[in-house]
Amino acid sequence: MRVIYTRQNIPIDAVSGSTKSIFLAGPTPRSPDVVSWRPSAIELLKYYEFDGIVFYPEWEKWDNTRMEYINTIDWEHHG
Repeated sequence: MRVIYTRQNIPIDAVSGSTKSIFLAGPTPRSPDVVSWRPSAIELLKYYEFDGIVFYPEWEKWDNTRMEYINTIDWEHHG
């Protein structure tokens, strides 16, 4: 399983459709005090041995200077 976080390069095999992928769409925390549901989703995918690409529309590390979500829309659209 490969996890691709917000604004990271989207792999060519995901674009071409030659690799299965899943996009973890849903509510995104807007503060470091709010726990994201996505880490639990990743654990479930590992448990079920998902071997594709997971698009994870959050920053890999929290940084409140990156709260400009308008800049991630293009990335999300491609993912």
